[in-house]
Amino acid sequence: MDLTKSQRSGDVGVVRVRGLTRGQLLRGAAAASAGGAGAALAACATPQGSAPAAGNTPVTLTLWDRKEALYPSYMEKWLPTFYARRPHITVDYVATGEANSDKFIPAAAAGTPPDVLMCNGRQPRNHFENKLIVPLDKYIRASRLDTEDFLQGIYKGFGEAGQQFGIPQFVNVNFMFYNRTAFQRAGVPFPKDDWTHDQLLDTARRLTQGPLSSRETWGIGTPFSAVTVRVASLLWGQCAQFTDPKDNSVFTWGAAENLKAFQWAHDVAWRQRLAPLNEAERGGLPLVDAFFTRGNVAILLEGGHWIAEWKAKAQVEWDVAALPKGPCGRGERGAMDAYLMPAGVKTPDASWQLIEAITDKEANKLRSDVVNLPPARKSQWDHWSQGLPDKNLKVGVPTDSVRPDPGSYFHPDVQRALGPIWVSLFDRNEISVADALKQAREATAGVVGAEKSR
Repeated sequence: MDLTKSQRSGDVGVVRVRGLTRGQLLRGAAAASAGGAGAALAACATPQGSAPAAGNTPVTLTLWDRKEALYPSYMEKWLPTFYARRPHITVDYVATGEANSDKFIPAAAAGTPPDVLMCNGRQPRNHFENKLIVPLDKYIRASRLDTEDFLQGIYKGFGEAGQQFGIPQFVNVNFMFYNRTAFQRAGVPFPKDDWTHDQLLDTARRLTQGPLSSRETWGIGTPFSAVTVRVASLLWGQCAQFTDPKDNSVFTWGAAENLKAFQWAHDVAWRQRLAPLNEAERGGLPLVDAFFTRGNVAILLEGGHWIAEWKAKAQVEWDVAALPKGPCGRGERGAMDAYLMPAGVKTPDASWQLIEAITDKEANKLRSDVVNLPPARKSQWDHWSQGLPDKNLKVGVPTDSVRPDPGSYFHPDVQRALGPIWVSLFDRNEISVADALKQAREATAGVVGAEKSR
């Protein structure tokens, strides 16, 4: 492994793993079994060079990718399969993490972008709008990329004006976790696969135990003020519509459906008091810890990515229920994580070969096995759901109805303007739902113009 100067001095917090030969990766894996992931990476060094495939010139590509603790192990296992097919390409993996615009934008301005970039949320669209990444359509048409195998709502979410600018990496969808012990203790049946919003509320009421000043158990927990993230599933299920279905650039905060849907969610937290609203009400714990360790939150609406962290260390007997159905369905929401090709890369054909390979079925399967990240490809979800045989993960498998995180379409200034409004509404109960939506409409108009905010 070759660390940059800034990494050695502790300034950046990224790990750089230069292209690894098959032998070096195998030695690294052996070192891992003997001394952990750090030993494995230490055993890896820059390769002396691989024989290029016929008609291909050797090239080194810089890949900016995730930095979770297990991700280097995934790269160690995946890179040999890539080198076997593309021996002329060496990969320089740099673990920047997915929120890397602060690094990418200066690099792009300096003419030194990575050859392949992974990032998430609104970042891919920002970069496309600012012409920092290039459309991939000509490469997709010339390749064997099976685009229909991706969850279509997510795949198409990385498109604009008939151009595809990103290929999904993984899809973090909203899951409904529940504490089996809390259900059994309260004499409440486990959720059925076709349960509804009404049944969710009835269940949460029956699970809520103890006086408000000292709850023993809260019926449900979710970060309510994260309107476009977890609670989006409930709001969509209640028929909320943040933007015009025909034009995501037009906001519709004033729609009557929003008033009803936001009031429904607000009532769960403040009128019915079925959910903890701060750490003090959760016994001093973050929400996810309150569910997986202390068990004083009986139902948790959160992202499937938490399974990777808690599958081995959870202190409660947990399982997964299907998202409940509201008047407008389940409200399936998916995170937006993708691989992109920066503008100005010197070997775009090689960059595409890397993107195509690292998003194929085998890469998705291996990524879910090693890092437990839910796959972007539909063909791999059954495999992922079998990863924990004692959990009902299959009920959380998304369908092609899954919609992109609405925030991935919002201009960053819109997100910044809306955040304090949702905190004031859901976390502090300082304003009414009607006032919050009015403020949202006005704040959005201040960024995109009154004609785009209704």
